[in-house]
Amino acid sequence: MGLNHEFYLISKTTVIKDFWIHRESSNDVIESVVIHDDVIQYIMDSLKWIPSQNPAMRGNPSGRGINYHGVTLFDKPSSKTLIGIFSSWKNLFKNATASFVLTGAYVYGGTLKS
Repeated sequence: MGLNHEFYLISKTTVIKDFWIHRESSNDVIESVVIHDDVIQYIMDSLKWIPSQNPAMRGNPSGRGINYHGVTLFDKPSSKTLIGIFSSWKNLFKNATASFVLTGAYVYGGTLKS
């Protein structure tokens, strides 16, 4: 089956802790998408360009990229970069055949290959 990453567009007035517990029944979800981990891994370098915040850390510090194992917050200023990156990947994938395989960096015999 594999790992899937869930992304939610919610209001900035949403209480994150409460939302996460009740996200399936929450009325705070404006939009959502699920992306398989293989795709996330493939595009990870470009995700590191997105300004973000990590609510799992004290003080909700600002940084870049996604919290791979938890919640990541993107604010309005982040949205321009976020939309640009995902739109670019979407446009690239639209040129692929109906069925395709993503190949990225892998380890074979102790040497990193691409």
